[in-house]
Amino acid sequence: MRVPKNPIYIITFLFSLGMLLCASFSISITLLWKVFVLYLLVTIFCLFIISKRFHALKCLILYCSFMLLGALNYKNFYSPNKNHFEHHLPKEQLITLQLEIIQYNGANSFSHSYKAKVEAFKNNSLNGKVLVYQKKDSLTPPFKKGTFLFAQGILKEIAPPKNPGTFNYKKFLSQQSINYQFSLQEAIPLNAKKGPIKSLQNAFLKGKVFVLNKIQKSGLKTQSKQMIQTLMLGDRNAIDESIREAYANAGVIHLLAISGLHLGILAFFFSLLLSPLKKVPMGNNLRGVLVLVLLWSFAFFSGASPSAVRAATMFSFLVFAQMANRSGNSIHFLTLSFLLLLIIHPPYLHKIGFQMSYAAVFGILWIYPLLHKFFIPKYYLPKIFVQAFYISLAAQLIVTPLSIFYFNQFPGLFFISNLVIVPFFSLFLILTLCTLLFSLFFKLPPFWQWLYDKIIELLNGFINLIANQDQFLLKELTIDQFELSITYIVLLSLLLFFKSVKANYLLLFFIGILSLNLYDVYEEIKVQKENSLWILHQNNAEIIAIQKGEKVFVVRDLENKKSTTILNDFKIALHIKEVAPMLPLNFYSLGKIKLLRIGEEAETIVFPHTPTHLLLTKNSRINLERWLSLYRFELVIADGSNASWNIERWEKTCKQLNVPFHNTLKKGALKITL
Repeated sequence: MRVPKNPIYIITFLFSLGMLLCASFSISITLLWKVFVLYLLVTIFCLFIISKRFHALKCLILYCSFMLLGALNYKNFYSPNKNHFEHHLPKEQLITLQLEIIQYNGANSFSHSYKAKVEAFKNNSLNGKVLVYQKKDSLTPPFKKGTFLFAQGILKEIAPPKNPGTFNYKKFLSQQSINYQFSLQEAIPLNAKKGPIKSLQNAFLKGKVFVLNKIQKSGLKTQSKQMIQTLMLGDRNAIDESIREAYANAGVIHLLAISGLHLGILAFFFSLLLSPLKKVPMGNNLRGVLVLVLLWSFAFFSGASPSAVRAATMFSFLVFAQMANRSGNSIHFLTLSFLLLLIIHPPYLHKIGFQMSYAAVFGILWIYPLLHKFFIPKYYLPKIFVQAFYISLAAQLIVTPLSIFYFNQFPGLFFISNLVIVPFFSLFLILTLCTLLFSLFFKLPPFWQWLYDKIIELLNGFINLIANQDQFLLKELTIDQFELSITYIVLLSLLLFFKSVKANYLLLFFIGILSLNLYDVYEEIKVQKENSLWILHQNNAEIIAIQKGEKVFVVRDLENKKSTTILNDFKIALHIKEVAPMLPLNFYSLGKIKLLRIGEEAETIVFPHTPTHLLLTKNSRINLERWLSLYRFELVIADGSNASWNIERWEKTCKQLNVPFHNTLKKGALKITL
């Protein structure tokens, strides 16, 4: 396919780069506006002064303004306005708010979690989103989406991750404009507000409840009902956790999230159904409009999830391209949709689904034609499977670096799972849609029920078979942002070389490969020089880690599953190759660092050297004031195995005696360089 030469690519790249730079560096929106106005004046001056002979310089100056526009667009979205609740509400104390529940996140053993909008405080209208925690109570069911609450609780900032490599939930929520959490103590549901938007939302909710009731009465097996809820209503939590994990390990987790694949299949299906319209005047345009109406109706009916809206927008541009007889410029229209979505909603830039969806479609549009030229069988059935393999390979080549960056693993059998499932999945998704529509108005015939249940059983059975081949699931892979960027430069240069054989592209490819190798050597040397003591945080347990190069010696409870997860994340983040268990000691002599560890046996410890650091663990029955009078500790440390009231008591004592104190519950893991 011919890639059109169009400035939209440079504009989109620079606009996105500006957003990324703004996200990476802290800069006020006032200063950013001043820089932009100054740059705009300089640009106008240069455009009139610089000679026509320097056309390239003019273009460069003009293009760079889009980078500033991207930064402004990003900063303007994330800058809280004057009515944002963070400017008006007291923190760390009991307050009463009016909230609207906008999303139910799920639950753990102790609480339900929600995303909510702050509506008012003391009769003053406010705005902003907040994370809400509600203690689990057998008498109180979780709140539904759209519920208004008169809520009492404590507002505080979301805590950062406690250990290296742990998922940064604070950053994840911050990218969604959520920086505070509200611990709910009491709540009274209020009457919902009325208005056209709320009425429309309520209508969709009632429609969804009606459909759910019909699904439950359909006579299908439980797994079949769960699959319909997931694929048609966008309810990811409907599928059992074990099944979701199997799909992830098999490399086909994308099948369970309404995204570009689903909308693409449905767009093709709707186009096929409406193909007779091409015979009437303006029929091609009419068909395109109806396809868009059906796509957007499905996107909203499925819950209007961000992934569904993104996919609908993306395919809307592709349908417009077909309507304008410009299907050869699909990448151009795809880039336009990418830019438009970033302008409208900057948080999409951080969405994994957004990045992977566009990467996959770009890969298919760009790489698939190259593979198609390589070899295509003459016969229909082999041709279908080879094309499916090429599509899967094209998408996976582009998506793999992102997958490793975010998930630190790569399913080695993804070729097999995608080769078998993707061609079948198109028919299966259409069958699921027909099953849902038929069950809304009629009772499913017994044969139809048996057939759909059998297909679900075979599909999940095949997925489990692939997922259980642990030897083909490559885990603990890691690349950082620099390696990710260089990897995509290498891929891009290689693709450009295959499209247009030029020495510059080949040179860029080899420079990228060399850069990756040099960076890998640099990182390995840096890890080899590392020699440090870590006090990691875990609730109700202790973890001590002594890192010596690529090896780490660990003191922990071997039966504690949570500590295994913490150490695995720690290992990946610090590029550690070997983790060795170590027996707990009361005294650690590590060069200049002499760590005294005191647990329950506070009065019976014998140590050979004067301690420099004190670690309090497992609710030690220590008279801390007496120990601080005997030894001049450089630092006193309390880990997560201690009760909070004990830690507060020790911290108060240290503050009175001017001794530095580190609480891992508040400050996270402690690193001491040896």
